[in-house]
Amino acid sequence: MPGTVVYMSPEQVRVQDLDARTDLYSFGAVLYEMATGKMPHEGASSGEICSAILRDELPRPRDRNPKIPRELESVILKALKKDRDLRYQTAAEMLSDLQALKRESETGSLSRPVWQPFRKPAWKRKAPLVWALLVLLAAGIGWAGWRHYATKSKARAPVDKPSIAVLPLRNLSGDPANNYFSDGMSEEINTKLSHIQDLQVAAYFASSRLTNSQESNAHIAKELQVRYLLHGSVRRAGDQVRISAQLTDASTGYQIWADDFTGRMDDVFALQEQTALKIAQALNLSLPEKQAIERRYTQNVEAYDAYLRGSALVGSLGNTAMMEKARTEFRKALELDPNYAPALSGLALVEINYYRNADSDPKHMKSAEEFARRALGMGPDSALVSVTQIRVIENIVSHKSG
Repeated sequence: MPGTVVYMSPEQVRVQDLDARTDLYSFGAVLYEMATGKMPHEGASSGEICSAILRDELPRPRDRNPKIPRELESVILKALKKDRDLRYQTAAEMLSDLQALKRESETGSLSRPVWQPFRKPAWKRKAPLVWALLVLLAAGIGWAGWRHYATKSKARAPVDKPSIAVLPLRNLSGDPANNYFSDGMSEEINTKLSHIQDLQVAAYFASSRLTNSQESNAHIAKELQVRYLLHGSVRRAGDQVRISAQLTDASTGYQIWADDFTGRMDDVFALQEQTALKIAQALNLSLPEKQAIERRYTQNVEAYDAYLRGSALVGSLGNTAMMEKARTEFRKALELDPNYAPALSGLALVEINYYRNADSDPKHMKSAEEFARRALGMGPDSALVSVTQIRVIENIVSHKSG
């Protein structure tokens, strides 16, 4: 889904180590869209957008909207430098320039008012408060994750880390209605592997777009810039679940590990954890993060299943009927576990999509903000629960006042 990648930095696309400058790039992309009404880089697919982020020259904001001041354009362009050494190095540095911009706007010394072209009724002008909240939430999530990762990896990780991509697990249940479950299992295993400091893990959005790819392992690994590929399948029959996984070294073409994990639905979290831990063992990785891998953000399997069903409808949220189905699933998840943060994020996504695509009543923006605040209030660790939650934040942040 292209909307999930438009705020990614070049280093995220390349699956490199991240730092605070990565979040500043994403915030610059939000500013770019707010100022111009367009994404910094556009394309018909995730692959095209990723290619543009890495290679294409960024269209200057004033070429797309001549009414914005040159001073704002300078801030945006600096935040969006492809070379992170040329970007803002800290949030404080960027904040200083934005505060100066605000002062100049108030004194009338800017080349033109900052947001005059986008002036809206009072309730619509409150929308940036929602963006700001969720930008901060996204930044906090990014900071919590990469700070722990970067600090320890500099001290202990090898210079040449092994790298892996989790390809979507095939649904072998014989029922296409179970695709949501195999997709959710794939993403969850990817997320658990990403907790391992000595392992580079390709972003799941990148590997998921290669579903049903007929390319060779070597080609896929080269495109994703990884050495190892995890293939596999999920079979769900009634209350029984079986995960089959195979790890391939794409540089040699040899399969280096394979295993099956079988259990009941009540064991689904343990199956995910076992798969991630066995992969780490196959790659001879130490596991100081074993506790993080085994952490569960809900103990209720039914809540988790409802959440996966709602998440599977995310790509169809422009459809009112699908939005209602997603809302029902997320609410069911929360009824089963009131502290399940990803379900709150799912409801926030439903509300923002209602506002954008079906009903411009500001109550939807207000509800989205409330759900986001509740998720944030559960603590940064809860917010780190899944990639889908990051996708929720990206979609809310991408909301345009125009």
